[in-house]
Amino acid sequence: MFALFVLAFFVANADADGLPDVKKLRDLKQMESSFVYGSDGSLIGCFAKEYRTILLENEIPLILEKAIIASEDKNFYRHRGVDPMSIARAAWNDLLAWRYVEGGSTLTQQLAKNLFLSPEKTLERKFWEAILAIRIEKEYSKREILALYVNMTYLGRGRYGFEAAARTYFGKSSKDLTLAQSAFIVGLINRPSLLTEDEEANKKESFEKRFADAVKRKNRVLQLMSVEKFITADEYLRAYWEDIKILPAKTDCRNEAPYFLEEIRKKYKDELPLLTGGLKIYTTLDPAIQKKAEAALKNGLQKYRARHPENAEKAQGAVVVLDINTAEIRAMVGGENFWKSEFNNAVQAQRQPGSAFKPFADAAYLKYVCTKSRELCKFADSPFPVSMGRGLGLHYVENYPYSNLPRYRGFVNMDIQLAESRNAATMHMALEAERAWVKLLIPQKLAEHEAKRDERIAYYRKLGYSAIGAEKEYVEEHAAISRGILWNPEDKMRWLTELAKNAGINSKLQPYLVTAIGASEVNVLEITSAFIPFVNGGYGVTPSMIRGIYDSKMNPVLQTQIAGPVPVFDALNLGENSRIAENMKQLLRGVVDLPTGTAHSLRKNYPSGDFACKTGTATNTKQDGKAVPTDNWIICLTPKYAVGVWIGLSDKEDLGNRETGSINALPVFDEFIRDLIVPDEKFATLFEIPLTENPAEGVPIEPNKDSESQELFDTENKTKAPQ
Repeated sequence: MFALFVLAFFVANADADGLPDVKKLRDLKQMESSFVYGSDGSLIGCFAKEYRTILLENEIPLILEKAIIASEDKNFYRHRGVDPMSIARAAWNDLLAWRYVEGGSTLTQQLAKNLFLSPEKTLERKFWEAILAIRIEKEYSKREILALYVNMTYLGRGRYGFEAAARTYFGKSSKDLTLAQSAFIVGLINRPSLLTEDEEANKKESFEKRFADAVKRKNRVLQLMSVEKFITADEYLRAYWEDIKILPAKTDCRNEAPYFLEEIRKKYKDELPLLTGGLKIYTTLDPAIQKKAEAALKNGLQKYRARHPENAEKAQGAVVVLDINTAEIRAMVGGENFWKSEFNNAVQAQRQPGSAFKPFADAAYLKYVCTKSRELCKFADSPFPVSMGRGLGLHYVENYPYSNLPRYRGFVNMDIQLAESRNAATMHMALEAERAWVKLLIPQKLAEHEAKRDERIAYYRKLGYSAIGAEKEYVEEHAAISRGILWNPEDKMRWLTELAKNAGINSKLQPYLVTAIGASEVNVLEITSAFIPFVNGGYGVTPSMIRGIYDSKMNPVLQTQIAGPVPVFDALNLGENSRIAENMKQLLRGVVDLPTGTAHSLRKNYPSGDFACKTGTATNTKQDGKAVPTDNWIICLTPKYAVGVWIGLSDKEDLGNRETGSINALPVFDEFIRDLIVPDEKFATLFEIPLTENPAEGVPIEPNKDSESQELFDTENKTKAPQ
């Protein structure tokens, strides 16, 4: 064997074809873990293909270097890639044992094997290993070789390099390890998977036995360091008797907000080297708030399951918490258990918000109808007929049958409509807003129709109409447009859909009036952020997750661009924009403060301080011909946070009789916000709303004559016979 390595020395100094070019090591880009930090600077997770943190040559701790050299290659600074004495000793021991028991490889040989060769134990592999080691020594300095070794060595638990190993076993940097801890990690070099729980071979031995083996290896390293006089006798004894305690696996790569981290991964996986680039990702998430949100949702779901064990497996939920000023995401809980389901209910689930969507209809009503004092604006509260389509009859939108309130109140103002979440009143209000919008748009639509006069007449002529008949059809179309008929449904609903989009609702909203009471699907994140303009003076803000991303040397890789606030309700008249926002803030406060408000129960635990909230219960399916609850919501704003909570079943089926947003979602918010509320904290007043002289006796705006029995237009195109 010794003669074989002598031959290898001469071959290494010649040109040998077929071997890797060691010069390319200079271009080697080692995979490095990327770490994710919360808003408080704490580690909340990481991304990695190989878990590694690079140590530069001048960053290798001296005590770690001495432990490696004493254990693996005491002549490292004296040999030229292979150590003849070590080879001879290993060969003799192999001969005595009559099997391969000792390798005698230098650090450089180990590096060559790990980088270029297979791990099989054959003389041929050792021969090529020696050649590569000698060539590496010719090309690189000892410090460069040591740095490569320190960063490339596998040390168990999926961690490569001594820095990653220090963090996974002891939760600290390698420079902060004690002598005993450094020796412990070095002792794992020859059996790196000794403490890796998911290794199949380790299941045959108890952890206690394997840990005792690791401690023996640590003591062996200390003994070798003492022999080489790298440590004193006192240092040896203290390290020998030091109590070694290692952390549970994966502690170094916490996953404290898995749904949030997965959103970051999906957003940047094609743009940045998340798994290999050693990035430092600084986020907006607050770990303490995240934990509170997770606990509150878990408790809320457990209470629901106790009432409905038949739905235990299907019950799902989500919580989103945003900073009220910046819309930075402070918490994102996309479900109860990411490891059971990676589906993120906070951003992926499209669900009907029910009454939680009503504030957008109220804001539009304030914009297009109620432009003066809110106290003077009243509308009908009675069953509202909706056409189900030609020949399918009518469906009546009704109010929820509260046990302690009248089903219908005749006429109501906006405060009662929103606080008591009256569906029928909201539909009457929405119809008035739609008609006001149509009236504003009629001149534009008539002008557009006039510009297409020749085109429309030609269309009817192609259908076989006479010139007089085609002209007559065009005139009838024009008259219908002047009454708001034959419009594109998308255009007819822009009074609501555009306002909601400006606020932050990006999901497709259906062009039907029932969207005003939440019949279109949205996700939790977007509707929560879209509520913020109601309390900040009327300005839209975009939710954000990232504050900055840097490389391993803290050079900026991605700096977030924060868009300036954009007026939501009226971009041309900022005073009007603020008026609408201030009214909306007061309306949403009434949901909590009015005794009949659907979220008034919050005042039991929080008698002071401002809340602006809206509950929601969607009825997106029927049983025995009756609509049943499928989605429970609450969106609640405080002077610091915007919080959205959703609870429902994965199959969008019945949650159960009288399971509402107030019953399921509100208690989750109630528990979450505990300890985060500052007593007497108020929203800022950004617009003074003048009161009427006698609001209690204010004369209501005359309701539209058709409010109680409005005409239902069939806007489908009809095929007519030629005239």
